[in-house]
Amino acid sequence: MRDANSSLEVTIVGGGVAGLTAALRLAERRVAVTILEKGPLMGGNLSGVWHAGACYDVYPHMFCEWYNNFWSLAEDVGLRRGQEFEKRSTCGLLRANDFPNYRCFTDAGSFRTLWENINSGVLTIPEMFIADYTILDLLSEGGKRKEALENQTLNDFISERYYATPAVTEFFNATVTNVWSIDSYLSSALAYQSYAKYQFWEPTPQCWVVKGDSYQQIVTPLINKLEKLKCTIRTSTAVTGVTVENGEIVGISYSQDGGQPEAQPVDNLILAVPPSSLADIIFARSSGATQGDSIVGILPQLANVRRLASAPLPLLYVRFRRKLADIPEFYVALLESNYSLTFVEVKDLSERAQTTVLAIAASDFNALPVNLASPVDRHGELDRDWMVKNPGLSEAAFLILSEFRRYVPFKLGSSFLDPDSDVDWDNTFFQPNLDQQLFINEVSSQKYCTTVNYSAIKNLYFAGDTCINPITIATVESGVYSGLQAANAIAGKYRLDPVRIIEPRSYPAPLLWPWKIMLQPYAVVAKMWADFENAAGLGSSSRGGGGAASPMPSVGLAAGALCAQWWKMMNSLCRQLW
Repeated sequence: MRDANSSLEVTIVGGGVAGLTAALRLAERRVAVTILEKGPLMGGNLSGVWHAGACYDVYPHMFCEWYNNFWSLAEDVGLRRGQEFEKRSTCGLLRANDFPNYRCFTDAGSFRTLWENINSGVLTIPEMFIADYTILDLLSEGGKRKEALENQTLNDFISERYYATPAVTEFFNATVTNVWSIDSYLSSALAYQSYAKYQFWEPTPQCWVVKGDSYQQIVTPLINKLEKLKCTIRTSTAVTGVTVENGEIVGISYSQDGGQPEAQPVDNLILAVPPSSLADIIFARSSGATQGDSIVGILPQLANVRRLASAPLPLLYVRFRRKLADIPEFYVALLESNYSLTFVEVKDLSERAQTTVLAIAASDFNALPVNLASPVDRHGELDRDWMVKNPGLSEAAFLILSEFRRYVPFKLGSSFLDPDSDVDWDNTFFQPNLDQQLFINEVSSQKYCTTVNYSAIKNLYFAGDTCINPITIATVESGVYSGLQAANAIAGKYRLDPVRIIEPRSYPAPLLWPWKIMLQPYAVVAKMWADFENAAGLGSSSRGGGGAASPMPSVGLAAGALCAQWWKMMNSLCRQLW
């Protein structure tokens, strides 16, 4: 092993969860770590915005049970499930003018709640069975068709199934758009398969949510631990270029608070930044460098990172002047809504204000007919009337609230700032998140992502959403996993203690094949049944997608219940074998 007192230094560009994870694991091995973050706060998409004395999440996050590496990281900084986090077993869907009839899923993927979810009323019973069977069909493909699934959209995979119906296809598109801000006809089937197989293994609870805001509850304890380990943390520091000589990174240049670029030598470099920032860095040499090359000059294939897509998820935090009735604690997607809206109550802010505070996300950013070209300045605390000073933001907020009112009744008023409204305008703000975009798992994107490191540049490493890892789908767990990969690569190179990485578990595809084959006749019957109901005007397609459970004969109910019991039995058998 390397001498623990040796002067090994690592510079990490990017203070999101990937960069912070790599920093912690290296600092624990007494590596001198410097983190450079372009924004004013660490945390990336786990960061926050200060407004009216409170910190609001950049994005409200859900943390799944199978986020094993994230939970390990959280425990290492003193966070515990059940203490700083609370369970959410349910997610809901709501149709326009149908409040408060939420159609709910409970622990989706769990065999315990299978029959309950099939009867949820989101689709007719046969079409809910088809939706579940579609996921099973996709999971049974395993890794044998990995490249094919990466180059096939989720929509194509579903629509080419012989048992598919238009309502089921649209259901998947709606849920994927609401959750990941990408249509199913753009998202790769491989990305959805990756999420489903891990969720299928550990579906209970559906997710955990942090009590309070992510920045203060998660990022701040992580920063505190890094500071105790003597890490150097620099915010508002943008890397402007990197120089390579003789197969090694020799230096970088950076600008702090928008000042003149400064040069700095580096021993080892980890780039843990989003696609747009990565493209800027790999093409530029360090300021003042008279020789050497850029990263892309040595690794020309990395030019393809410009193909990787990301998109903002605009978020409206709205405080009401009163308590709204029948607002659940779980996440709710508004079916067929303009801008693909979802909402959740911000519990701690609601309790503090003794009213209702909601976070309303607009997953379809491009559908907003407003020009939101300028990123929000996140330095300091936002002024109470800053939305008045930015008409585009107030216009977007009013459009979202107008659409939201079709689903949840409240008094909006005739215009933004209308005093005759249930909305507390002074404590409502809209953040377009143009500077905190989400990575999009588009079809074929994996081929353009980076690997952890390349032999052509010995001391360069990659982490973050653009780095290939087994999680595949862009999540907090993917960020943590990629940070661990980068730290472990450096630990291996310098013979430090290896970094522990918990591999995600899932059912092996060969054990899923019996389920697929045995349930195939049910899928055929469900398809025929759904087609009959749609032709008769009783099914989801004829009602515009979704509806109450179909009028199903008792023999069908018995068969469905028997199928659910058989599925549970197979699950128990597979867990004993695997």
